Amino acid sequence: MDNELLITGTDGFVGNYLKTYFKDKGFKVFGTVYNLREPEENEAMVDFRKDEDFQKIPNKNFEIIINVAGVVDQNLPKDLMMDINAEGTRRMCEWALAHDCKHFIQISSVSAYGMQLLGENREEKKWLRNRGIFGINYSKSKAKAERYIEKSGLSGYSLLRFPPILGEGDSYISPCIIPRLF
Repeated sequence: MDNELLITGTDGFVGNYLKTYFKDKGFKVFGTVYNLREPEENEAMVDFRKDEDFQKIPNKNFEIIINVAGVVDQNLPKDLMMDINAEGTRRMCEWALAHDCKHFIQISSVSAYGMQLLGENREEKKWLRNRGIFGINYSKSKAKAERYIEKSGLSGYSLLRFPPILGEGDSYISPCIIPRLF
């Protein structure tokens, strides 16, 4: 392995952290940004809704792609969230297949399980992903993205389901918790 990887969403909270971590470990990282800041060195502005924007990613075979790109703001239109989080992931999978990616890592969310995300002993065999009946748009978009990955034909992938992360710009968890602290 030549220590090169592609990380999408490096302008976000988790993506930026991953970019810094891997660069500090000696990896050559190429990142994509969406709209939170201008691209830096070895980054490109990529709108996952536009097929032509994928041409901004270097035409090389990244052995590993870490897909962090997505929108989480519940105030945004549902269609935008689905277009970026779910359909954008589908497009990223197509790009990864065309460029012989060996391992695709999806940064997903436990919310893909819908409103039943709280509790212990979650097992893949027992708990079905959100079927679109209940849940917030973010949850639905992450569940749909996971289904796209599973059906994509990628030779290797991992679905990492993070718990809720409180960070700058959080529009769902923080507004529920913070007012109750006072």
